[in-house]
Amino acid sequence: DAIDAILLSLNQKNSGVYNIGGPDTPSNLELIDIINRNMNKEIEPIFKNSENEEYNFIVDTHYANSKLNFKAKIGIKKGIEKSIETYRKFKKNEL
Repeated sequence: DAIDAILLSLNQKNSGVYNIGGPDTPSNLELIDIINRNMNKEIEPIFKNSENEEYNFIVDTHYANSKLNFKAKIGIKKGIEKSIETYRKFKKNEL
């Protein structure tokens, strides 16, 4: 999806900043859980200078949707799964 958005932006006459993302908006802790499940790990987050508060970063994609006609095709869970799978294949062939 990120590459698709970049390619769409290259064809625009006017430059701009485009937030890209999908419809699902997991929290940071949910992202860690998704990564842990996909990698068979039990990584615990370390909260620094936040008094154990969690902050979520949700981007507004309306501008990219309207100017680029961009719509995400892959959700974050599937995207992480595919990224980890690609990384594992790369590491396996690297050795």
